[in-house]
Amino acid sequence: MKKIIFGIIILFGIQSCNSVDDSNPNDLLKNYIDYGFNKSYEKRHELISTDSKKICSLGEYLNYYEKPDSLTPINNVLLSIKELQAGKNYPSYKRFRTKTESIMENNDTLKYLSYWTLKNENNHWRVVWWGNILQQSEKKYNNGDFDGTIKLCEKIIKLDPYAAVAYSKIGWCYYRDQSKSLNKRKELMLKNFKYTISLEPDIPDHYNSLASYYSIINISELQIENFKKAIKLSYNEKQRSYLYANMSGVYLFNNNIKEAFLNIKKAVSLDSTSSFNWFKYGVVLMFQKKNNEAKIKFEKAIELPPMENALQFGLFASYAQICYEEKDLESAKTYILKALELNPSDKWAISLYNKITKEKTQ
Repeated sequence: MKKIIFGIIILFGIQSCNSVDDSNPNDLLKNYIDYGFNKSYEKRHELISTDSKKICSLGEYLNYYEKPDSLTPINNVLLSIKELQAGKNYPSYKRFRTKTESIMENNDTLKYLSYWTLKNENNHWRVVWWGNILQQSEKKYNNGDFDGTIKLCEKIIKLDPYAAVAYSKIGWCYYRDQSKSLNKRKELMLKNFKYTISLEPDIPDHYNSLASYYSIINISELQIENFKKAIKLSYNEKQRSYLYANMSGVYLFNNNIKEAFLNIKKAVSLDSTSSFNWFKYGVVLMFQKKNNEAKIKFEKAIELPPMENALQFGLFASYAQICYEEKDLESAKTYILKALELNPSDKWAISLYNKITKEKTQ
């Protein structure tokens, strides 16, 4: 059966062009995409903006695009390219949206939706590129350095005022960073998530982001509405899976156990390789006091690649709590210490550690 995937990507394939007319932004972008498909990254690097070259050398650019050969499509087609209306505040920029289709070696058909920003440099159009800075920001975010993440995202926005992913990441930083006042967090989450959606209204992840805002102001119904909208927009099974997992958490919070189970089971059926899905499955079972089953789900999550620090902390702490309740004090201590390595000041984790150590000495 063919699978159809919609998401944000950078590489596409089209028919090769003999020369690049960089006075024509449409032609420039088509060639840039074509070079990506053919892995002509040296030529591709020539077509990024001057400011982009300042933050990314050719060597860094080539390293960024190193990917296993197994991920290479056997055929690529540009389905559409559309110029979008750009803001009056940025007359030297143009925006485009492209849809492409890739045929993989297993005959899966993958469809992609992407947004691009081009900049005019003395009548020569160039692609604005900041992938390496985004990569750095994601590492900082995953490690809980939210101020550092925001600074890097602001650097991206200075290069590209239409970089929706950077605004989204800033919003998520305020969601995670509890050192800021709640009012400030809510204000800046909403501001950034609304702007993100205005830039890219058909990208599913942005509605997941807006759902996080409604979680912080405790409007569960609007969380669910945004998850459902994201699911409707998405054709990517893995993307849909985490949305179902998120919905399970909302239903659990509202004590709707039936819907919580239905959604987490749907999530795992769509992607059984996700640490997040197994973690959330364990949480649903833990809530029902099904400790043995929850422990198994948490162990599956622990065996898989780690999540961002905030989620991995939750996994380790939850597993430690289960082990403590089941009188497996050695494992409980091991995993609460792992949790505290990720968040040393968490009061609940410190309290659980004290309980564990007290019982071990009795």
